[in-house]
Amino acid sequence: MGVGVGAVGASAVLFVVPALKGNPHAYTAFLAAMLLVYGVTSQLNGNGAMAVLTAALLMGNASSLVPRLIPGADAQAFVTDQSARAMQSQMSFFIKSFFFVLIGLMFPTSLRLILLGAVPVLLLLAARIPAVRLATLGLGLSRKQSWLLTVAVPRGLAAGVLSAIPVHYGFAGPDFPPAIFSLIVTSILVFCLGVALVGRMSDEADTSA
Repeated sequence: MGVGVGAVGASAVLFVVPALKGNPHAYTAFLAAMLLVYGVTSQLNGNGAMAVLTAALLMGNASSLVPRLIPGADAQAFVTDQSARAMQSQMSFFIKSFFFVLIGLMFPTSLRLILLGAVPVLLLLAARIPAVRLATLGLGLSRKQSWLLTVAVPRGLAAGVLSAIPVHYGFAGPDFPPAIFSLIVTSILVFCLGVALVGRMSDEADTSA
C-alpha cells in the first residue's frame, strides 16, 4: 500500500514540477505533497513512511526516469534548482539531528539486542568482500578503492524508517527497532574505522583480481 500510494503521488506531482521550476515556494509545495501522501496512506492503513520514501526516490530520480518513460521529455525540467537544494540541505540537517537523537534514546542497553544488531553488520561486511570483487572485476580499481567499497556498509535513515514496518504489522515485537538502531550504530562505527584504515593504504593497482 505504501509503495503504491507513493508511486501514484510521485506521478501526480511530476506533472506540476516543470511549472514550479524556479518558484521559491516549489519546495514548500513538494513538502505539502509528501504530507498529503503520508496522510492518505495512513488513512488506507498503509505505511506512510514507506509511501514518502517511495515518492521521494521517484521524484529525486525524475530527471533520468521521465525521459526514458516519455521520449522527448526535457530532463532539465525535473532537475532541482539551487534554492531547492539549499532548502533540502536545511531540512536534511534537522531530520538527521532528530534521527541521531532518536538513535541515542532508543539504543538498547541489553547485550542481547546490541549483539542482535552488531552480528549482521559483521556478516554483511564479510559478504561484501567477494561481492565487491565480482562487481568491480575488470574495472582496474586500486586496492585502496576496492577496500573502500567493501567497508561502505553504513545504514541510516532508510533502515530506521523500515524498522517500524514489522512492528506496525505485528510481525516483530518492540525489541526489533532497538536492535536495528544497534545495527545502524555498529555499521557507522565499522565504516568510520574502515575508512580510517583504508586511508592509510597506498593507491597501487589491485593485481589480485
